[in-house]
Amino acid sequence: LEPIYKTLGSLRLSEDKINYITGDLKRLHESKNQFHEQAIIGLNKQYEQIENKIQRLFNLRLEDDQSITKDLFADKLKELKEEQAEIRLKLAEHDKADERFYITANTVLNLCRYALDIFKSSEPNEKRQMLNFVFQNCRLNGKKLEYTLRKPFDSVAKYANCPTLLPLWNAFRTINWGIVKQELEPFILFMSQRQDLETIRT
Repeated sequence: LEPIYKTLGSLRLSEDKINYITGDLKRLHESKNQFHEQAIIGLNKQYEQIENKIQRLFNLRLEDDQSITKDLFADKLKELKEEQAEIRLKLAEHDKADERFYITANTVLNLCRYALDIFKSSEPNEKRQMLNFVFQNCRLNGKKLEYTLRKPFDSVAKYANCPTLLPLWNAFRTINWGIVKQELEPFILFMSQRQDLETIRT
């Protein structure tokens, strides 16, 4: 288990470094949120304008206006509905972007900080869960255990001892935190009986 201990130990970051990275990610999140809020306002306005066009189209049809045939009405209604569907997709993407990814990042960094201690004090089934969460492609090559780290743990191990935190911050900035959160939640739930896991929760 010595290689595992060494790797988990390499993930350890000080509380100051964790707070620094999390703070910067939070500021990035807030900056992005301002953009998303403005975009959502604009998209909702477009949606409302299209809805008004649809209402006017129905009014023309109900008034039996000769300028709009049944086929023209159907084609135009289909076009407007497709525009609304496209706007709904864009709104959904902005809703996803509102995810507070810095909270997940903070949880991961705190897990990194205490990973070795948690692993050493874990029961065998807990150790397996932790290994599956942090590592991938584990296999024995003779007597040597070979493995790679999952994202974002690979970035932490790579940049933890850099003189500047900029490389790690840049790596974290581009990670899909939605996927990390999906993978993190079952692990936290499985380990929820451990009191020491409270140290990694935000």
